[in-house]
Amino acid sequence: MINLGQLSNYIEITDNTQTLLNVAMARINDVLGYDLEYQLRTEKIQSNKVNPIYISYRPLGKVVSVKINGIEQDVFKSDSRGIELVKTKRYDNCYCKGDRCYTYELEYYAGLGDDNISEAFIYDVANLIKDLESELSGDSNITNYKINDISYNFDKPNIASKISNIVFRWFWWILYLI
Repeated sequence: MINLGQLSNYIEITDNTQTLLNVAMARINDVLGYDLEYQLRTEKIQSNKVNPIYISYRPLGKVVSVKINGIEQDVFKSDSRGIELVKTKRYDNCYCKGDRCYTYELEYYAGLGDDNISEAFIYDVANLIKDLESELSGDSNITNYKINDISYNFDKPNIASKISNIVFRWFWWILYLI
């Protein structure tokens, strides 16, 4: 996940930075619906015959195993969104009626690790931490600008909308899984 060393490129590290990083990531995880920490995931999907298989926890790291109706599949390829079966072992032992005939058992690593975090994502989280610091210090939510004789007042976006924007920008595909 993101560490203080990565954040130091964008913000000044203070005593509260680690706590605010934890808060920011916890709020992003809450909106996303799962923990972004890189870890082993298992997933069981009841579905009709599908290829590729889109996973629920992204981005996908390493695939450990793929089983269809209990039969291990060993020839597949993957990208950050899912697993594509290139050559399948016989698994057509399904005589059901309806559309949830196949059981896909997936085991894979997914989430954000040290090697797959975008600098732009770190920058967005650093800006979110700045806004959290500003909110805690009691700074005004209104920004004022004056050009010549004209004065402009803007409301700063609130924290919840910034978190939603980060989730939508980096994890937009989650909207299609709901």
